[in-house]
Parts: sequence; C-alpha cells; structure tokens
Amino acid sequence: MMNEIVTGKLKEGVRIVESELAKTYGISRPPVREALMMLELDGLIKLTPYKGFEVTTITGREARESLEMKGLIEGYAARACALRKEAELVDRIGSVLDTMERQVVDGNLQGILEENFNFHLLIVKSSQNEKLLRFYESLTISIRRFYAVGLTKERSWKSSLIEHRRVLDAIRAGDPELAEKTARRHARCTIGRVTEQLKEREGDDMAAPAIDALGECQ
Repeated sequence: MMNEIVTGKLKEGVRIVESELAKTYGISRPPVREALMMLELDGLIKLTPYKGFEVTTITGREARESLEMKGLIEGYAARACALRKEAELVDRIGSVLDTMERQVVDGNLQGILEENFNFHLLIVKSSQNEKLLRFYESLTISIRRFYAVGLTKERSWKSSLIEHRRVLDAIRAGDPELAEKTARRHARCTIGRVTEQLKEREGDDMAAPAIDALGECQ
C-alpha cells in the first residue's frame, strides 16, 4: 500500500479501511493495523477521529521543508562523492542517468521517478555514512510522493535530467565545491517545481515563490 500512496495511485484524502485491507491481503486485522500505524509515522496517512485512516494531503510548506532537508544531505553527499574520485562509482551513477534518459524518451513517469530516486540514493551511499544513509532513507519515504507531483510535466522530466547531468559532471571532475553547489541547486529547482505544481493545483499560498530569478533552473 505504501507504494500505491507514493506513486499517487491512492489519492490524497482517500479513506483506508482496515477490514477491506485485511480481506484484500488475506490476513487478520492486527497486522494491518500495525502496518497502518507505521504509515502514519511516515506521514503518509493520518488517523482522523470518527473517520479512521486516510491518505494525507501534501501541502506546499510540508514539501518545501522536507525537500530542503533532503537537499542538504544530497549536497553533502555529492561533495563526499567527488572527493572519492572513483571511476567505477561515477560509471554506476552515469548508468542510472542513462536509464533515466531512456525513461524520459519513453514518457514512463514511474520509471523516471524510480531512476531519480536511485541516482540520489547511490550518491548518498557513496558518503559511507551509515547514520546519514538511514536518515535519508526514512526521509525519502514520504518525499517520493512529492516527486510524483513535481515531475508530472514533460519539461520537468527534461530539466531534472539536465540538472542530474551537471551534478554528475562535477563529481566526475573531482570538484567537491561544484558538486555540492550543483546538487543544492538541483534541490532548489526541485522545490520550485513541486511547490509550483501544488500552487497550480490548489492555490496553496504556502507554495514558494519562483526561485529562478537567477536563471539557475531550466
């Protein structure tokens, strides 16, 4: 069910009925309840009195704050990755982007989202900081929903891919300052895409203003 929420198959505000889930998966209600409590901790669903569980609604403020934290980690990890100067690691990251590019050409949103996640995760893993990795993985559980919002337009797919390539180029060049700078810039652009989409969708006044004043986003 988590994957259905993350990918948007289960829409925001949809009620989650324990009995129906138990019947669908052929299990008793206690483990279903336990799974729902875990999803609530991850911020994917919420328990409303007299209504039960329902899928949470993404707000501009939530998306911006979460993605800012994610960007901080990714900037640090890109710097660490550039310092390692490992050709094999760079090749693996490049292979992920090649796959992402094919998904962009095919217009496969789910594939794009998956390779986008793989790209950042591989860089964070390269930091060789286990505590940082665990925090990042827990943070991205709910954040993957934001990408399903921020990368719904074709121009967003292409812009994101270009930004990823710039991060990889800086890592390949072994330039830690540039790697961190481009990773952080990409994070800011992602925040802009997601919050702009939310603003268009809901008129959310918490959405961030345009951040492209310096021309740093495509």
